Amino acid sequence: MAGVSRFDGWVPIRVFPGGQSLMVDWCHLGPRRFELPFFRDTIDSALKLPFNRAFRRQTPIEALVALARERPGIAPTAFVFHASRCGSTLMTQMLTSLETHVVVSEPTMLDLLLNRSPALPDFDGGVRVTWLRALVSALAQPRTGAEARFIVKFDAWNVVNLPLIRRAFPDTPWIFLYRDPVEIAASQWRRPGMHLVPGMLNPAAALVPLEAALRMPREEYVARTLGRILEAGALHCTAMAGGRPVNYDELPAIVSGTLATTFGIDTDAFSLQEMRPATRRDAKAPRFPFEPDSARKQREASTALRAAVEAHAMPHYRALEALRARLPVGRPAP
Repeated sequence: MAGVSRFDGWVPIRVFPGGQSLMVDWCHLGPRRFELPFFRDTIDSALKLPFNRAFRRQTPIEALVALARERPGIAPTAFVFHASRCGSTLMTQMLTSLETHVVVSEPTMLDLLLNRSPALPDFDGGVRVTWLRALVSALAQPRTGAEARFIVKFDAWNVVNLPLIRRAFPDTPWIFLYRDPVEIAASQWRRPGMHLVPGMLNPAAALVPLEAALRMPREEYVARTLGRILEAGALHCTAMAGGRPVNYDELPAIVSGTLATTFGIDTDAFSLQEMRPATRRDAKAPRFPFEPDSARKQREASTALRAAVEAHAMPHYRALEALRARLPVGRPAP
């Protein structure tokens, strides 16, 4: 590669088919941090800048691999998996408040490598592991010079991809964040994420086959999808090293308490003060204050939705709670 300096300030934003391999789209961020709630928010904002309107950079994915080899990014500190609508954005916004932390929240390119699109050649697992490591390394490049920690929050459905992710990053600790599935289901019923709309996801990532999803009542589809996520979380927390189940009710105190070591947080007074404002804001709409919503979501859940959740999701929630109950008691939050 003709010098890694040509990638200074650039970040990969899209991976797409290119002949028998993959191509990478890049965006110039300069020293800008990933401070907005989601990776796509930061990128959408940066793409509006004149420089990024005028200049476009595309490379073969092999350039990404070479960059990782010649200038590796910060080694991953921890990964966050979650069941959706359960406080994961609050958690990442708290971590983003620390200048020592690079936090990328749900970068869509990772999903393409984890769940191969039908449009892509059938690359073997070893190649995908190499590409996954290279992509994570590029996302973890320091931007200001103050960064020492790197956190990735994956999409909710990526918990089923944990075996491949652990193959690429066997030593990275991870958590699975979840919540009473009645409350998740009520939120998804009112404003569904893409994994709760049949046909929106790449078929390889869909948790319920499309034909079956289109035949079943919507309540059942929502509950079965949440059940698959919770089931995978419980299974992998049991079978794989490095994982910890975390209930929404433990937020925000557990971030700077029991999980401080996992996330590489210095629990000095300055760091705790830096994180505190994030706990008072609506994580997805930071201009608004946080308002507890568990009681409202419990009220909003219909009888049919509750019945479907009880049948398809609640057993896995109880399994996670049983796992959490067996954890050693961590130190209290400062």
